[in-house]
Amino acid sequence: GSSIKQIRNEMMGHFPPNSFSDKAQPIRSSSTKQRYNSQRQATKAYASTELSNSLLGFKAQIPMSVGIAKTLAWFRNRSAPFGKDSNVTPQQKRIGSFVDNSLAKATKEECSPFDRECLYGASVFPCVSECSKAKNCTPSAWDDVASLSRSVTSGCDAVMFTILLDKDAEQIPSAASFNASSLSFIGAGLSEIDDVGKQTRARCNIAFVSEDSPLVRRLRSEGKMYTDGNGSNELPEMIRHGFWTLLPLKDTSSGWMHAFSGSFALRYLPKLSPGHFFGSSVRYAIFVEPSVLISDVPEILKQMDVGSMEQNSVIAMMATERCQSCDASDHRSTCTWARPKSNDSIQRTMHNMVRVSLKGDLLGGEITPVIDSSFLVHSLQGEDTRMLRCDVYSEAAQWGSSSDERSLEFILSLHDFWSRAGNHWSNGGSAEIESSLLGVLSSSDTQIFTQIVSPEGVITRYK
Repeated sequence: GSSIKQIRNEMMGHFPPNSFSDKAQPIRSSSTKQRYNSQRQATKAYASTELSNSLLGFKAQIPMSVGIAKTLAWFRNRSAPFGKDSNVTPQQKRIGSFVDNSLAKATKEECSPFDRECLYGASVFPCVSECSKAKNCTPSAWDDVASLSRSVTSGCDAVMFTILLDKDAEQIPSAASFNASSLSFIGAGLSEIDDVGKQTRARCNIAFVSEDSPLVRRLRSEGKMYTDGNGSNELPEMIRHGFWTLLPLKDTSSGWMHAFSGSFALRYLPKLSPGHFFGSSVRYAIFVEPSVLISDVPEILKQMDVGSMEQNSVIAMMATERCQSCDASDHRSTCTWARPKSNDSIQRTMHNMVRVSLKGDLLGGEITPVIDSSFLVHSLQGEDTRMLRCDVYSEAAQWGSSSDERSLEFILSLHDFWSRAGNHWSNGGSAEIESSLLGVLSSSDTQIFTQIVSPEGVITRYK
């Protein structure tokens, strides 16, 4: 058998010396200390499998040292499922690096990113996702275009983007429907003659499209190109379509060797995980579907800056509520219903089981989600906002669902439930906040919210 002390020493061997201070031990008088030591010597505890071996025929196949290392590695992976926290102190970083290296030597496991059993159920994300771990991620067709996108959007304070990867796409509906004098894009109100206005429009409104689409071929043949006047950036000629700058993505049907291949989560990766797709200066990333126009982009950005109107608080994400229309002539009608795909149905069932256990104190549960994700605003500032996005992205990816709306609905309401519970326990009661705001778990004193707004007057859809 192995004594508790031996197990403790084995575990402590994976941490750097002096990681834990002995100062936390209570101070005892000499007589108390002597009695305490005699009691410790009189009591010994051992971990042994002899009884299970004699009764059940069980015989341990894994040495204690390897088992402890694997156990620590399991908890270590789940303590930081979305990579390193950017807010860790130098001492925490040093200890974490020591632990990782020690566990890697002890376990000697190199898991395939597709082997969920070897990974103990941990997800492996695309390398370009802000949720990935550098040592355990998979490349994707997004890698090259993300690098170009970061260069193009360098210097932007906010970016608006859309995704249209259909190979038969001939136009982006919002580009064909916008008014040049409207406020529907980044840089609206700035003169096209002025270099700042011209560059802002061209570099801060990005459309990710298929390289093989008729749209890209047509615009190239028509010479609808933009060359940045700032030659120091060495940007290539960029395709223009309305207010959008098109960044073509190579064939997405092949070469996407990933556990999420063919899923919504990989095809629409920037939508839920935009942190590594834009320049470091970008504070807000606005996603819109190709058929959606925002009525007033400057007003949306102002709302994000102002936050919840409460002191020391920020908005992490903004979305619209689903328009519950039953007008058969309205393309947004939610009256018709079709049987969901298998993964979507299972996801909804599991989410509803959690809702029942929490006595219905979560958003959703209806046939259609309450959140419409055709419009999303992300704040790219802070570690807590990144963790929220990764929670949503992980939920959508692991279910393999055909949409992100169930995942958004569930994770945002779960964060709200946890934050309200935390406020109740710490303050003796939950403070009243605006009904459109949902709380987000925060590791700091700053209050973080997501805001769900009515689509009326905010967005317009075009067929």
